[in-house]
Amino acid sequence: MTFSRDGSFLYYGGYPAGDNAATLYRVPAIGGAPQRLAHNVDSPVTFAPDGARFAFVVNYPSEGRSTLEVAGADGSGRRVLAEVKRPNRFLQVRPAWSPDGSTIAIGVIDGPGQAVALVDAATGALRVPGERRWSAAASAEWFPGGRELIVALRDAGAAYTQIWRVDAASGAATSITRDLFNYVDLGVSGDGRSVVAIAGLGESTLWTAEADKLPAVEQATTGAADGEGAQGVSWTHDGGFVYVSRASGNLDLWSLDPKTGTRRQLTSDPADDVQPVVSPDGRSIAFASGRDGGHRIWVMNIDGSEARAVSPGPTDALPFWSSDGASLVFIAGTTLHQVSARGTEVRALTNHWPARTGEPARTFIARAISRQGLAAGYEEVDPKTGGGWRLAYAPLDGSTPVKLLEPTQATSLGPVSWSPDAQAIDVVRLPGDIWRYPIDGRPGFRLADFAGPGVTRSFAWSPDGRRLLLSRGENKADVVLFKRAEAR
Repeated sequence: MTFSRDGSFLYYGGYPAGDNAATLYRVPAIGGAPQRLAHNVDSPVTFAPDGARFAFVVNYPSEGRSTLEVAGADGSGRRVLAEVKRPNRFLQVRPAWSPDGSTIAIGVIDGPGQAVALVDAATGALRVPGERRWSAAASAEWFPGGRELIVALRDAGAAYTQIWRVDAASGAATSITRDLFNYVDLGVSGDGRSVVAIAGLGESTLWTAEADKLPAVEQATTGAADGEGAQGVSWTHDGGFVYVSRASGNLDLWSLDPKTGTRRQLTSDPADDVQPVVSPDGRSIAFASGRDGGHRIWVMNIDGSEARAVSPGPTDALPFWSSDGASLVFIAGTTLHQVSARGTEVRALTNHWPARTGEPARTFIARAISRQGLAAGYEEVDPKTGGGWRLAYAPLDGSTPVKLLEPTQATSLGPVSWSPDAQAIDVVRLPGDIWRYPIDGRPGFRLADFAGPGVTRSFAWSPDGRRLLLSRGENKADVVLFKRAEAR
């Protein structure tokens, strides 16, 4: 929702029944009948300083382009101001019109990552200041002087979106926060001395379940505030757990022996260590880390010793062991790569699978790799319609087209795992139930329906397939206010 500059109207988006495209409405702030202003609007709006125009983002997936468009305050005179084409895309976040009216800032997918683009409000000319790219660019607002922006950004080596100060001319970024919250929806006071934001915190604890007794679960840990397992869980070969926790004030890898309750911190680097996976022989742990300024895949002994980087970075994530433990498959953006466990012989696998006959090319994002060499993940819904993703799988070598499974389109890409026998794909569907979809085409079914509040953040099957390890918890958020310290 966005208020008009004079505060007399509230602008908001909604989906009429049976319509997959959003409609923009406005309603008097004192109440009254909503007025329909525009159809097919994919972001909140931002107003020019004089309040006479607003700008917004629209995606046209069937045409492979997205646009920044402007219209009068009453929805009239709509026109395209700037356009980017696939694989680049404007993000569906609120644009920010500069105080002098000359520039509109908007998040954009640009090459290997995301950034803040600056669009000339008169000509539509677009530039992306600086060369630095981010894994996420959530929202931006201008400081009153119009020379700097405050932006919610997630660095390539980080797990949380933080608040940064960005110079509009050079793109130079200075960190304002460095903590374990996810910040979104920023606002700046008129004098530039106060910033308001929503700070999200995902709580979670570890739970276990017997495969033949689902959905019955047993709580294994109690550190909800530490976000236990939210960024990844894995089994050890002796029935223990390796998981991510922020108990140290940082995202580190920990181990837990559930028989004795013994807990041990395995990593302590200031960078975020996430997505642990124990090797087939149980002797090593692969994980993703933002150490050395880039996100790479690391391997260490099961006790946390002798950590070493094995992939080149800078956007590597989600490692998976080969069945013999000699190599790892990981994801860099949407591209799959393979590297030996020693860190040599890195090679790209594929990010292009053959299109089905008569259908346009689609994007496939891998989220899990089976020991049989199949990638499970999500494929975008037909670009002609847009609107989400569907569960799918494909061979790593790209020899055959991606095969879609039963579930209807989803707007969020939840955790995915191969079933223990690799004959089905298990996936978390909101709010947190686990569904199983056989790859032979049989209908999917709910594997576990968890009662009570909370969402499933990650899960993993034990090596023998008899037990399930889960990270579950609730999402919490606060509105927080930052004030600039007075100079002394």
